[in-house]
Amino acid sequence: METIEIILAVVTVLGSGAAFKFYESRAKIKSAERLANQPEDVNTLYRDDLKKRVEEMDRALKQASQEILELTQKVAHLETENTFLRREIDIFKTQLMSEESFNDFIKELEEKEQPACNLENPEDCEACGS
Repeated sequence: METIEIILAVVTVLGSGAAFKFYESRAKIKSAERLANQPEDVNTLYRDDLKKRVEEMDRALKQASQEILELTQKVAHLETENTFLRREIDIFKTQLMSEESFNDFIKELEEKEQPACNLENPEDCEACGS
């Protein structure tokens, strides 16, 4: 029996060492798989969230810049149009004033007492020069 016990002891010692290495390597592989399948840690999630927000803000900035450029062009067009309209208004005012002053002059002449002319008796003529 002693021989059987020694053989069992040797097999047990050799088997337990190999079994330990097997289970150790198996545990390392499973641990690596778990780390690969686990969600990312908080720092990585925070970093990814920041990257996403920066990309969104970059898109928003580009869109806002484009809108500002379009609005600036519209303002420049409206300023030019406003300048021309003001010039036209000034021209119309000038024309209206000259027409009004001419009309006032005619009205003033019509309202004044007109000189009396007597063609039969030119000496009675007041201001016609005939």
